[in-house]
Amino acid sequence: AALFLYGQSTVFTRAETAALLAMVARSLRPGGKLCVEILNQDRIDKRNNRWWYTDDTGLWGDAPYLHLGERFWYEDEKLVLERFHILHLETGQLDEIQLCDQSYAVAEMEEMMLEAGFTAVSVYPAWDNLALYDLNEWVVYVATR
Repeated sequence: AALFLYGQSTVFTRAETAALLAMVARSLRPGGKLCVEILNQDRIDKRNNRWWYTDDTGLWGDAPYLHLGERFWYEDEKLVLERFHILHLETGQLDEIQLCDQSYAVAEMEEMMLEAGFTAVSVYPAWDNLALYDLNEWVVYVATR
């Protein structure tokens, strides 16, 4: 079995994702499973947006920082780019982090999995209604080799 959780497979380009799916399909035994959790393309925040906040500790460090964030939606590519500028207030160091999420329609991901060598794909929108606070944000795919 193989597993990609929390949208980690969407940080790759479409071509890289297709190659990765094919590599996983070749690596699994017949009947082996791949589970992929990606953001629901219909629920992705497609608004261009900017924000900021400060904190004493958190995701970006154990000392005070200023977080400047911005999000851009690229309609033609169906891609979200988030860019974070983190100013570490004690040192003056500035970090820039970029995060891309390539989104996929359900039919597109199913087709990619089948083209990669999987024989069947089961789709579970909203985590099949498990009791998760953000369940509507996700689609889970289970592909069988």
